[in-house]
Amino acid sequence: GWVSLRQELNTIRSYLYMLGVRFEDKLLYRIEVAEELQDQTFLPDFILQPIVENAIKHNHCSKKQPLEIVIESLSPQKLLVKNNYQPKEERTESLGIGWFNIESRYQYLGGPLPVKYVADGWFCVEVPLKQNEPSQTATS
Repeated sequence: GWVSLRQELNTIRSYLYMLGVRFEDKLLYRIEVAEELQDQTFLPDFILQPIVENAIKHNHCSKKQPLEIVIESLSPQKLLVKNNYQPKEERTESLGIGWFNIESRYQYLGGPLPVKYVADGWFCVEVPLKQNEPSQTATS
């Protein structure tokens, strides 16, 4: 189902904290989302976790070249999750499965689909936000 942006950010903060403990100074992250947006916008629950997971799985990270993950609001309709683009040498296309799952969650819940692209050395995922609490579709 859908959860408030605040709830989802709390979840991803805990996840990033655990990853930070594991990767130490090879992983940097920051969350810059306007306070008022957090209770007024909604997104599918646990949607950010697979996006962050993909960033870690597909990018090189070291003390010299830490992986940086940034979550910020682009607009009241869009959240941006980005990481500095430093792809691992071996090109596994397993991004497909994770991405398929992310898209199908949005399709199931009837929302616009997230968009991914590379710009200025960042791998970016734009995550659509809903303005009002969507009525629960099917079963929660």
